Amino acid sequence: MLKAPISNEAFTRQLNAIMESGRYDRLSEIKVPTLILHAKKDVLVPPENSSILAEAIPDAEIVYLKNSAHGLIEETEKALPVLLNFLVE
Repeated sequence: MLKAPISNEAFTRQLNAIMESGRYDRLSEIKVPTLILHAKKDVLVPPENSSILAEAIPDAEIVYLKNSAHGLIEETEKALPVLLNFLVE
């Protein structure tokens, strides 16, 4: 954000797009393996949302990173192996 900040208008548009996407009802149509990787300290998207997604997406897998915030930067060394293992399975 410091190197490439976005305007308040752009941030507001992103937030509105998230809030108005209306795709929840279609999550059950996902037929491919799905990994939900979520940070427990995320203040933008509550970790409880992962459970909601996992219930809606058939056979979804959830992995929580307990010491990370929204960008998962704090636990990159833990996130990358999880992602790689998921992708090669």
